[in-house]
Amino acid sequence: MNGDPDARYTVIEYSDLECPFCKKHHQNGTLKNLVAQFPEDVNHVFRHFPLNNIHPNAQLAGEAAECAGDLEGSDGFFTYIDEVFKL
Repeated sequence: MNGDPDARYTVIEYSDLECPFCKKHHQNGTLKNLVAQFPEDVNHVFRHFPLNNIHPNAQLAGEAAECAGDLEGSDGFFTYIDEVFKL
C-alpha cells in the first residue's frame, strides 16, 4: 500500500513482475505521481498477478517483494518493485 489507507480513492494495481507491459506502466510513474500529488486522497494498492505459464520467475519475484515489505514496510516493498522493474 502506498498512500493514506483512509484515502477517498483507492487504486488497485494487478501486476506481474516479469511482464514487459507492467514494467512500462510502472516506469511511466503515473501511479507514483498521482499518490505524490494527492497523498491524502489517493491510496495505491499493489496486487501480484503472476502469469506463471509465460513468466516463470514472477511468482518468486512477488514472494521476494512481500518479504521486502515484511522487513521494511511499504517503502521497502515499493523500493523492491522499483528495482525489479529497472532490470
